[in-house]
Amino acid sequence: MNKSSLLIIGILSTVLVLALFIKKEFISSIFLRKGNLENELSLFEERIQMQKDQLFGISLYFRMIESMYSEQPEIIQMNRQSFENIRKKTEDSITAAGSLLLEVKRDPSKAKKLKRFKFPPTTGRPMLDQMTVRVEIILQTYEHLFPGRSKSQPLGQEELMQLMMEASNSVVYDDVPITPFDMILRMKDIPEILQWSKKKHLVVSGPSFWGVHHIFIDENLCHVIICLKDDRTSHVFIGNESNAKKWRKYDKHYDLLFEQNLDDGVLEWKIYKDIVLYKGKMLPPKEISAEPYYGALIDYEEFTEEISDSMIVRHIRDLFN
Repeated sequence: MNKSSLLIIGILSTVLVLALFIKKEFISSIFLRKGNLENELSLFEERIQMQKDQLFGISLYFRMIESMYSEQPEIIQMNRQSFENIRKKTEDSITAAGSLLLEVKRDPSKAKKLKRFKFPPTTGRPMLDQMTVRVEIILQTYEHLFPGRSKSQPLGQEELMQLMMEASNSVVYDDVPITPFDMILRMKDIPEILQWSKKKHLVVSGPSFWGVHHIFIDENLCHVIICLKDDRTSHVFIGNESNAKKWRKYDKHYDLLFEQNLDDGVLEWKIYKDIVLYKGKMLPPKEISAEPYYGALIDYEEFTEEISDSMIVRHIRDLFN
């Protein structure tokens, strides 16, 4: 056998080895892609199920509100509108996600659409965070009380009340003296508390980063929170019965340093006759995002003025002196 023949045989052998290697890698990549696709489909199906569970929990939450506030139709109507909006968005999302799942199973080349699909958010805003925490509590308590029960089987009224009472005792915030479901039970008192709070100067102790601070509420439910600092500067939050609309800072000479408009969710409050709850993006984050800060109501007196710029400066001066 001459040298040229040996050279040709060597080249052919090399090509054959390369071909076998490429074939092996190609087959491996097919199985790898198939495995990745199956994993993506499984994760997407889990996300769909999470949306279904979320909707089920919200429907139970709304039924509890209907039961607790049967004599206060305005509260039921307010929550019904919110529930219907959430229900429609979630159901539309579940339907669209189901259609996409079938589409990708038929044509795996469209798998990238799975990652681009956006489900309705369940967190990101204080009120949304709070509702999501309550729904999670309801769902966990439901599974504990009724293991293996089909969610298509409706709860009777006694079962619903059992679920509500069990859920109300299942979670206690570390730093807040009331539970999430205590807050729900107190909702019925909100109209009366709003009337009580008019024309009041409240003195509140806590949270720690504010210490003792003052809330002034006029007859129109305009709210002003004044927080005095050790350097004799002061932070002032102006808003309505539920959240701040403006944030001001005054220097030690009572001159305005800055004023900033605030969006909803930056600082929110809920006033009761014994405590005040605070939440919002401007406050330090907590391990449980829905857990509020609180201050104890330690004193109050009559306040007959209207909220105004001059009134704010005058009371800052009086509180320091």
